[in-house]
Amino acid sequence: MRPPTTQHLSTDEMRRRAPFHYWQRADNARFAARILSTRPEQISATEAAPVDYDGAPSIALLEAFQREASIALELVVKAVIAQQIELGVAQDHVTKVRHTHDVPALWRDAKLPSLTGQDPGRLLLVKTTLMWSGRYPAPKTDKEGAKDYAAIAEYYEVVATFGGGQSVKRPFSFEWDDFDRIFCIARDAFWDLRSYLP
Repeated sequence: MRPPTTQHLSTDEMRRRAPFHYWQRADNARFAARILSTRPEQISATEAAPVDYDGAPSIALLEAFQREASIALELVVKAVIAQQIELGVAQDHVTKVRHTHDVPALWRDAKLPSLTGQDPGRLLLVKTTLMWSGRYPAPKTDKEGAKDYAAIAEYYEVVATFGGGQSVKRPFSFEWDDFDRIFCIARDAFWDLRSYLP
């Protein structure tokens, strides 16, 4: 059966295929992440009282930054995939932008360059943020949480090693520079693909 032409697609289906719809939302989320990354303590402190917020503004803003940064990464990678599909250069098994928050798998679908150092761990952190840790207090199951924590911990930096093979590891950072470096890899790939449009 032949795929439907764009004349027979619903408006929502056309949006699901449109690279620029993904790009615009990725760019918006990146901008919001930038504002949140500055963590303006003087503003957040004055805004806490009127809404009866008694938590830690710096933690709230960090969590918000991580959510927006994670959404931005998911969407920019999906923009790359949608553009590849539109140009007919996507991998054979990639026929549509998958409805998933599994950003490491999407990164592979998009044929983006392999990440090095702690950056693969950062993509795993993005995945867990989008799937549960950015929204819920705990994963759906203990097994799921243990698996996620173990996968991310593989990328922690060893800072000290003791006798008997015991080591102390430090978690990696996920700040603006860490996020934006990864984002720009996908962004550049997206705009490079756009340059091939007639």
